[in-house]
Amino acid sequence: MKTVYQILGFILLWSLSSCLKDENVENQKYGMINLNQYKIIEIPRKSAEPRGVSLESKNELVSLDFLKVHLSAENPANEDIKVTLNLDESQTVIDDYNTEHGTKYELLTPDLYQLPNALEVTIPKGSKDAYLKVNINPSTLDPVKTYAIFFKITDIDKDQYAISGNFDQELITISVKNEWHATYKVTGFCFHPTAPRPIEETKDLTTLGPITMYAPLGDLYAAGYYFKFDVSAQNTLINGVNLGSTPGTFALLSSDNPSGTNQLLADVNYGAKIGQGEWVSSKYNNIYDPVTKTFWLHYAYGNPGAAREFYEKWERIK
Repeated sequence: MKTVYQILGFILLWSLSSCLKDENVENQKYGMINLNQYKIIEIPRKSAEPRGVSLESKNELVSLDFLKVHLSAENPANEDIKVTLNLDESQTVIDDYNTEHGTKYELLTPDLYQLPNALEVTIPKGSKDAYLKVNINPSTLDPVKTYAIFFKITDIDKDQYAISGNFDQELITISVKNEWHATYKVTGFCFHPTAPRPIEETKDLTTLGPITMYAPLGDLYAAGYYFKFDVSAQNTLINGVNLGSTPGTFALLSSDNPSGTNQLLADVNYGAKIGQGEWVSSKYNNIYDPVTKTFWLHYAYGNPGAAREFYEKWERIK
């Protein structure tokens, strides 16, 4: 029984600490004290970071369920609930975020989108969720830029509902996907002086600009290893740059084992010889094949004599 009480005590303590993250619980407007009196209207989000929306490049008006408004309550709404949003603080919030994080987000100005229902969202009776509709023609957006817009809940048409203290707002970024933005089946090999291994992954290439891709590195992306590169007009991969946890020694390669690293273990364990057979830079030559929608990547990071060298074939699957 003592163990049960300890567990119950921990759950209660966790619940109280979670509630205290919301300003309106602290001032007792809602929460455990007024649990049955108030129901909370919020904009649910997974983190404090901006949520990204990527649009496929096309010249047509696209209708989006752009922002979710949620009734946080045990039961669905027993009536229609009209929620009003405001975006007047967008420029200030974007400027502050850019200053703090070194980003260059630009305001999504009203000439670039339509709000068919203005800034009102109605959670219908019998539901907990509704969406703000936004119409955008992706061809009107500059693919070099990342746009942003900030929404905040300002009013609810019924008094028995309360606006969340901390989840009443969201900063959203908007960009256009380029033609290589997709999911890929990745096969290849990592030549490593102490941990050589085959590569078999499903990875996403995402858009950073009209010709710039954001790529997970090898099988190390869970540890924050990423890089970016450009696809030239000739379909060659250029301007490789390390991102995240990837060391600054990262480079796209045009030759095999330029660092002179001892890669004997790859041969011993897997029969893989760097610069021979399958694993040659003439095949993995940092080229994109538009016919088969396949990338042939060859890159490395690490100091001379201790490089980690990757040969990867990326085949588009969706």
